[in-house]
Amino acid sequence: MTASTTEIETILIVDDNPHLLKAQARILETAGYRVLQASSGEEGIEITRSHAPGLILLDVILPGIDGMEACRRIKALNNGTYVVLLSALKTGPDEQALGLDSGADGYIARPVANRELLARVRAMLRIKKAETELKRSEQRFRSIIENAGLGIFAVDRKGVIATVNPAFLKMTGFEKTELVGSMPPYPFWPEDFEDEAGRQLKKLLRDGRLDYETTMRKKDGTLFPASEIASSVLDIDGKPESFIIVVQDITEKKQAEESRLRLRKLEAIGSMVGGVAHDLNNLLAIIVGNIDLLEMDAPPCTNLVDSLSDARQACVIARDLVCQYLALSENTETERAPGNIAKVLEDAAKSFSGKTSTEFDISAPGDLRPIRFDPGQIKKAFEELFENAVEAMDGGGTVFVRLENARFKGRPPVPELSEGDYVRISIRDNGRGIPEPILSRIFDPYFSTKDRGAVKGMGFGLAVANAVFSSHDGSIRAASVAGEGTEFVVLLPAIRDNL
Repeated sequence: MTASTTEIETILIVDDNPHLLKAQARILETAGYRVLQASSGEEGIEITRSHAPGLILLDVILPGIDGMEACRRIKALNNGTYVVLLSALKTGPDEQALGLDSGADGYIARPVANRELLARVRAMLRIKKAETELKRSEQRFRSIIENAGLGIFAVDRKGVIATVNPAFLKMTGFEKTELVGSMPPYPFWPEDFEDEAGRQLKKLLRDGRLDYETTMRKKDGTLFPASEIASSVLDIDGKPESFIIVVQDITEKKQAEESRLRLRKLEAIGSMVGGVAHDLNNLLAIIVGNIDLLEMDAPPCTNLVDSLSDARQACVIARDLVCQYLALSENTETERAPGNIAKVLEDAAKSFSGKTSTEFDISAPGDLRPIRFDPGQIKKAFEELFENAVEAMDGGGTVFVRLENARFKGRPPVPELSEGDYVRISIRDNGRGIPEPILSRIFDPYFSTKDRGAVKGMGFGLAVANAVFSSHDGSIRAASVAGEGTEFVVLLPAIRDNL
């Protein structure tokens, strides 16, 4: 039987007997192997260093360093070469054990028949090939884990973390040394999670796989939603030996779901009020008309005039409220044209002139891209954001407005948007901030932290702004730290070509 022609192995024979060296070389070459020869341990080491043969047949008794010492030095090169010791004199059990302890992968007692020698060579090369494939498989597996975009960590059957990949460390903010070797409760578990973890472990042991959503904790204490897929790694008896857990931060997914839910709420309200908003406007027009008639007949400087004035003001507020209802309705058709959004922001800020001591610091680059928008709607939306900032600072301080061009390739930072060019508008105040528990609700219709009333507290301002930006294929996000201020970031699709 000859060696495979597709992968010819190189075998090094090290023997100080030239007749044995030549005879063994002829046998192996006839079998199809590539053969190298050396007559001393030192020469064998040098050839191994330069050629890295797959297998070495190494005589134990050699001039200079013996075969066992040569084996130790060859194994120290760590190049994956297999070594088989041969000897006609040192063939006892203790001597063979000593040879194997020196790092040898096999031991052959001479004399040995040619057929047996070839069979042992083939067997040793099969073992070497299997181990090489196993190492390559382990390397591929480790490379997949190390380079995966998802977080991955593995634990043994006792729950000790054996490894974590860079994506998981980046996701949680921990160092590798802080996690590897740790046992439950893990540093990334939120408080009071042990009972839940115990229930999930029982499901994993029962089913062999677990797919669920949970909450994880970053090193800085921040909590974030995560999706986990856990799988059991079984031993040869079919029992769980370890567990691999794949983790994905689903914060963006949750934000997208909340955004879709918020839009569905707006659509539901729009469907409900869109049909009656115009009728309300007609009724208000009749009321205002009758107030006009009454004012014409009312004696001047009387309580009746004051009452009619209050009634007129209430109608104006009611009319504005109807307009806000209409802004939430899908029935509102608007005309949009390309324009510079910075000018609209400046006009929105001017509407607060003389009403507050709050200043507006607006900055935009000269090459700011134009966008296509409805001026009235967009101005109204930004007025709502400015109003929110002014109230947060109790009518003082400075509202910082920054505009810039933004381009997103691949996945944008906001899930509901697509890649492309945008104008990014940041509106930041240094007011009282928004507490974390209510930050996710500020765009909900009717939600307000202020007292209910005719002028304030209806909970429509930010809902209207969100509806307007969404209808312009844009988005709005809020970030806030209680006591430090709030920042709203608006993204609106830009027109790349200059006007």
